[in-house]
Amino acid sequence: MSVPYEQLVTGAAFRFKNGIRRITGMRGHVGTGFMVDWEYADGLPRRRQTGSLWSHSFRMQALELVLDPSTVGEQRQLLPSQRIVACLDQPVVITIKSRCPAKWVMVDMETGQLWGHDGKTFQRLTDQQAGEVAAVASLACKGA
Repeated sequence: MSVPYEQLVTGAAFRFKNGIRRITGMRGHVGTGFMVDWEYADGLPRRRQTGSLWSHSFRMQALELVLDPSTVGEQRQLLPSQRIVACLDQPVVITIKSRCPAKWVMVDMETGQLWGHDGKTFQRLTDQQAGEVAAVASLACKGA
C-alpha cells in the first residue's frame, strides 16, 4: 500500500517502520518522479536525521500520513483528503445572518457530521437531508 502523490507536500509528516518523517522539500522533477528530501520529526536520537528518497520509494515505504508531532499547536486531519489543518489557540465565533436558516449547513470536515439550523438550534441532518447536501456539493464540484 502506498500513500497518494497528492499527499507529498512540504511539511507533511508520514509514519514509516522506523519513525515519523517530515518532508522538507522536493526537487529534480523528472518524468513522473522527483526526489523527496525529509527529516525525522519524532525527536528520537538517531545516527542520521535527514535523507532523500525517490518519490516512488517514499510513497511505497510510507505507511500513512500523520499529524506532525513537532508542531506546537493542536491539529486536525480532514476527511477524505487527510489534509492537516491547524487549530487556533482560542475559539472564534462564526456568524451567519439569514432569514432562511434551514438552507445553511455546517460540515465537520474531521468527523463528517452534517449540521443544520432550524432558527433556534443546530441539529444533526437526517439521511435524506445529507443526501440533498451531497447532491448540492456534487453540482458545486461540476461548476454548475
